[in-house]
Amino acid sequence: MNKLFLEVGSSDMRILNKFGKEFLVVSRIYSRFIANIKIENLAKFYVNILESLPQKTDVFLFEKVCEINKQLNTHMLDEELVEQNRYRIILDIISESVLSACDYFGWPKEDFHLAYAQARNIGFLNEYVLVKPKSSKNRLNVASVVVSQTKDELSLYLDLLYKPTNSTRRVKLIQLVTYLDRFDDIVYSIRWVNDEEIIFSNKDKEIHFRYFINEGKMEMFFTPNIHDEEYLNKCVKLWDPNLTIEEFHEITQLPPLSHPSLEEIKTKIQNYDNVMKKSTF
Repeated sequence: MNKLFLEVGSSDMRILNKFGKEFLVVSRIYSRFIANIKIENLAKFYVNILESLPQKTDVFLFEKVCEINKQLNTHMLDEELVEQNRYRIILDIISESVLSACDYFGWPKEDFHLAYAQARNIGFLNEYVLVKPKSSKNRLNVASVVVSQTKDELSLYLDLLYKPTNSTRRVKLIQLVTYLDRFDDIVYSIRWVNDEEIIFSNKDKEIHFRYFINEGKMEMFFTPNIHDEEYLNKCVKLWDPNLTIEEFHEITQLPPLSHPSLEEIKTKIQNYDNVMKKSTF
């Protein structure tokens, strides 16, 4: 069964432009803690934030998606100058929306109360292990990949633990565009070549990062298998932290990774409706 997921969006451009980044951070944190909650035939909550509604909250169920139209008095956020307090307000809005859906459909609420408490307790720093730790061949070093997201930056880090002294080193692997919410096409696995060299590969084992511990040097290289190098370069452009949302949507016309060749892709690309073009933050 797929993990339960939450997205927040709005058709109000003022809300998007002013609070979109904060909603993105909080919704992704909340999503982490509801991921393993099981509700039959439900895959996603979509919370649509609006400044005016005929009723306070409208709830709908479309196949496996629960859509919640939530009214928001933006004065609370406009007047709150402390970022952490704005995050708490947004988390309250998200939690209230989900609980209203639980009331409407009779879903149990205990796990959602727990998810709310967990999101509060981490202080709104969205940081977690993406690729589990793996030891070097001599067992002296342990490497893992960590995702760290704030309102203004999304980065992947290499965390190195030197076991004899229990000392740690953190190296920025790559800074990414904040619109991304999945990373297996960037880093999926870790392989120690020897005790000094680590390679991080994406799921298709075509895009790699190599890190040399003693030199502190990072490099990227390709081993095309499913795609050619031109395609892989376009994939890498999607990670540029300076990419605008318009450029991001343009590049995401890239075909799905499962297509076998670029020629077949070109004939289908006009009809390809990329899931990343939904109206979310």
